[in-house]
Amino acid sequence: MMVFSRETKIPAEKIMDRARKYFEGEFGLKISNHVSSCCAEFYSEIAQVSIQILNKGSQNEVILTSREFDYQVQAFARTLD
Repeated sequence: MMVFSRETKIPAEKIMDRARKYFEGEFGLKISNHVSSCCAEFYSEIAQVSIQILNKGSQNEVILTSREFDYQVQAFARTLD
């Protein structure tokens, strides 16, 4: 399991939209426990990704946890500049 954290000025809803397009759209992961302003879990038979967004004033901290999707999570996190 890998945990990755990144701070960004991107609004939480936009981060979640990007995450859905990336993990659900590009890789076909299913989504569960989705709350557009804070968190979601994406999964398949072999992989799991969770995303949590914490508001820190003018920035959001994005915490990504991965099982078997470490490279994809790191690539997604780089898009949050």
